[in-house]
Amino acid sequence: MAIFHLSHKTIGRTTHAPGTAGAHIGYITRASACRAVIAEHIPTAEPGSKGGAARAWLDAQEEADRKNARVIDKLEISLPRELDQAQRVELVRAFVLELSGGKAVPFFAAFHDKAGTKDEANPHAHLVIRDRDPATGKGRVIGTSEKGSTERAREIWEQICNEALRDLGHSARVDRRPLVDQGITDRKSPGHQGPQARQIEAKGKPSEKLDRIREARKAPGKPEQLHNALERAAEREREAKWELRAPQTLDAPTRRSQSVLESLRRVAEGIWQGQRDRDAAKKALRASVNGALASRVFPEAVNRHIEDITAIVFRRKPKQLMPLREVSPFASFMAQTKPKPPRQPLGPDGKIKLTF
Repeated sequence: MAIFHLSHKTIGRTTHAPGTAGAHIGYITRASACRAVIAEHIPTAEPGSKGGAARAWLDAQEEADRKNARVIDKLEISLPRELDQAQRVELVRAFVLELSGGKAVPFFAAFHDKAGTKDEANPHAHLVIRDRDPATGKGRVIGTSEKGSTERAREIWEQICNEALRDLGHSARVDRRPLVDQGITDRKSPGHQGPQARQIEAKGKPSEKLDRIREARKAPGKPEQLHNALERAAEREREAKWELRAPQTLDAPTRRSQSVLESLRRVAEGIWQGQRDRDAAKKALRASVNGALASRVFPEAVNRHIEDITAIVFRRKPKQLMPLREVSPFASFMAQTKPKPPRQPLGPDGKIKLTF
């Protein structure tokens, strides 16, 4: 069964320690997991070489980047189990070519689908992209830092995968949408196992996370616990039209809530007329409600009502408007262009001659 998964993360100079991008190359090429490596415009590295020349090249590129630059984009992609190892390599090449619009872009991909390992049943690839023009080392080729770039990558990967599966005669397809949006309500996504949970079991200890995932895979989810997108949209529409419904159609709890809110609003407005201190007014409102309920512990619904009324009624005193002459846009201009008094003439001795 083909499974869709594509995660997109970044490594930058301000967000990560120096050398993190190169260390990532070393990690994804570890001998225990990496079967093959492909690269373009980035030096290649053999599995088990701890990144080799690719890591050294990336470290040098990072040093030359500006101090707030994004060094690499890293994508983790689930590969179709229906394809063989050679077909998966060509699939990733086609994906990068489509993602870049046919332009050259530096990329490095490590394939984790070794036979006899845990990744045989979970084939995936780690793709590293340095979104720079390889000719100049500057400028964006793909635009991975732009808004919506991750969703665009997911859409392209879905398209490329399905085209490959169709052309190779497989009936399986991948779908990037959540299960509920696909209309699947008889099962839930079991979740991602992760390496830490597997390491716990490898040490002979039970892993609650893995146990929960296995149970989720055995037992389908309950349909009533899942809501598809149409149901959620209808829910939002009903909430938006709540105030437009006629009073006679409101149920008893709603009418009761409206009555409580109206009573609290009248009390709050009376308190606010006598003072303008927000904290003191809120304490006075709580004291009033305390006396009405004869209890110092309020139900949660009443607490929420008090907070709502406080936000609505106890507003801060509005700022006083300045006189027009002080805020006139011509005030500073007039001050600069105000005519200066005429200069007094000088006498024969060079001193100011006073005239009366």
